[in-house]
Amino acid sequence: MTDALGMAHDLPELAAVAHRVLPDLLPVQSLEFFTDTPHEGLLRFAADDDFSGSPARMPDASPTSLLLPVGGEGPSAVVHLVLRHSTEISQEMSEMFVRLEPALRVALNRHLDQRQLEREQLELRESANHDALTGLLNRHALQETIRVDARFGVLMIDIDHFKRVNDQFGHPTGDRILRDVAAACRNALRSTDLVFRYGGEEFLALLMNSDRAHTSAAAERVRLLVAHLAFDGVEGLDGVTVSVGAAIHHRGQPVGEAIGDADRGLYRAKRDGRNGVCTAWDG
Repeated sequence: MTDALGMAHDLPELAAVAHRVLPDLLPVQSLEFFTDTPHEGLLRFAADDDFSGSPARMPDASPTSLLLPVGGEGPSAVVHLVLRHSTEISQEMSEMFVRLEPALRVALNRHLDQRQLEREQLELRESANHDALTGLLNRHALQETIRVDARFGVLMIDIDHFKRVNDQFGHPTGDRILRDVAAACRNALRSTDLVFRYGGEEFLALLMNSDRAHTSAAAERVRLLVAHLAFDGVEGLDGVTVSVGAAIHHRGQPVGEAIGDADRGLYRAKRDGRNGVCTAWDG
């Protein structure tokens, strides 16, 4: 058994081997690993969650519960063996568990390193798809999330006179405006809708399974919510407004075509005096 466990490459493989061989020695019902990590606290790793790691409390020792410490360099850890019934642990078996500690430590450290690497890669992918200032999706993410086989509403949203406001009140205030308008767009729409920072002071929203009536109403909600934003502490800034162009993407239609329809609506709203909504179907 020592040789078999020592040859396991990672924690799931080690657990699978243990499940096969330990019942020959002990009435093992299940086993799990607990380790105290520096950033997430105590985590539990077990087959029932694919060893992904979840916050937990250390189990209590009992006649049907064995807690075996894992020595060596790395975060403190134990293996928890749940037994079907209480049993006596012989000296020979205790010595065997001590001999298994190096294999357990190697497998556990390898698993923790791989888990951290995967988390860092996920964070990098997330950061690559999100705008750092507003937290919205960016144009790079648009290519990954858009579906040509779906029907959705399209909103092009532009902050009115943003360059003038930015020049007058400074870039820190301009950044605050961008963040607050982004939050207003997000709050005005459903959780299933997607909002992107399309460029500069321009935002794009894709409204899933949306018809003309819903798309038009959503555009008006965005306009009103932005118009009611207050910028306390910025003397002379009474507020900002947005112009919105709305269109519908139909299944099979080139996405760029629907975005272009919304963009033309946006420019009509600008020509009509700003702080308004223009729809492609009324143009």
